Amino acid sequence: HPDTIRIVLSGYTDLQSVTAAINEGAIYKFLTKPWDDEQLRAQIEEAFRRHELAAENEYLSGKLRQANDALSSANRELEQRVEERARELLLTHRGLKVSHHVLDVLPLGVIGIGEDDVIAVANRKAGELLGASVPLIGGLASECLPPEIANAVGGSVRGVVNGTGVSFSCVPLEHDAGATGCLIMLEHRSEAKCV
Repeated sequence: HPDTIRIVLSGYTDLQSVTAAINEGAIYKFLTKPWDDEQLRAQIEEAFRRHELAAENEYLSGKLRQANDALSSANRELEQRVEERARELLLTHRGLKVSHHVLDVLPLGVIGIGEDDVIAVANRKAGELLGASVPLIGGLASECLPPEIANAVGGSVRGVVNGTGVSFSCVPLEHDAGATGCLIMLEHRSEAKCV
């Protein structure tokens, strides 16, 4: 029983052996004869308290080790999730860059408008066909687009922008999350007469 609290009660007081026993941790207290009963009881009570504190300390240390192990495991799992999410985001970002590039080089003008009338997507060709001097993205469709197109937003409509030789198609869009909007496709009509 290595955790036993030891008290020596002796009439033998060889200082060297007492000091060696205390220094090596073999005994908790050394009491000499004759002893005082109250002092002996107090030392025994203190020994019990010390033993209980040591046992509680060991118990709490074990709980702390368990909590630290659980925290380390959770941290490793979280780091793994963060790495996976970072990879997903990187792939999504690359895909968006490619999609943006493809959209920009299309021979058709493409404009995406959200349900709030804000232009969310507009490629370079759309700006060219509409003669836009400022970027369309972020503007309100009702303010940035010709009236023929702005009035068609939200419906499934085909038409021509008067005097520009540009035809358009408006297609309503619905998103899985319930968001709606529309996609407008513009193209130059060589047979349309510009006035």
